[in-house]
Amino acid sequence: MIRKIIYCLIFVVIGCSSKPIPETQYFVLNPNTQATSASQSNSSENDENKIVLLKPIKLAEFLDQPGIILLTNTHQIEIAHYHRWGEPLKRSLHRYILDTLTTQSPQHSFRNDDKYYSDQIHQKLEITVNQFHGTTDGSALLSGHWMLQQSDSKTSIVHEPFSYQATLASSGYPELVNQLALLLGQLCNDIANSIKAHAKK
Repeated sequence: MIRKIIYCLIFVVIGCSSKPIPETQYFVLNPNTQATSASQSNSSENDENKIVLLKPIKLAEFLDQPGIILLTNTHQIEIAHYHRWGEPLKRSLHRYILDTLTTQSPQHSFRNDDKYYSDQIHQKLEITVNQFHGTTDGSALLSGHWMLQQSDSKTSIVHEPFSYQATLASSGYPELVNQLALLLGQLCNDIANSIKAHAKK
């Protein structure tokens, strides 16, 4: 009897070990930074550009991990083990937003470090991301709030919440990441337009 149990355990172990392990897929956020016109490119080199410091992105703690997040119901999430960000999400978001804003608002010079520009910084931009994930019913979600401040004041010039949602055209993590990147592009466009509008006042 004991021998039969041992044989059964051996077969179970062999069966489990023979199952292929899914290959881990890694994703990055690559912005479209191609300038839309030569005038934008020339404008971005203007010495009179106002420097805006993009502060480190504030990210909800449950998002700050390697695995891509899915919201399974109102109060429950699922963390993907085999579909992961290729770098820390805070860093990826910061680079994406910085590069995109630089393209969309060439009359401003966006910087990510005040070490060399502390005396030249005109404004500071702070972005908090509370949602950046998919849902099991096939949506991509991005929400949070952003705030623009004068460099010499803690009082906000603009403080706006944001919330974006997109329906996935197909299932799978590649499509989810693609839609999340598009939502980020919408956020950057809205921020750029708001900064432009405020600069004209």
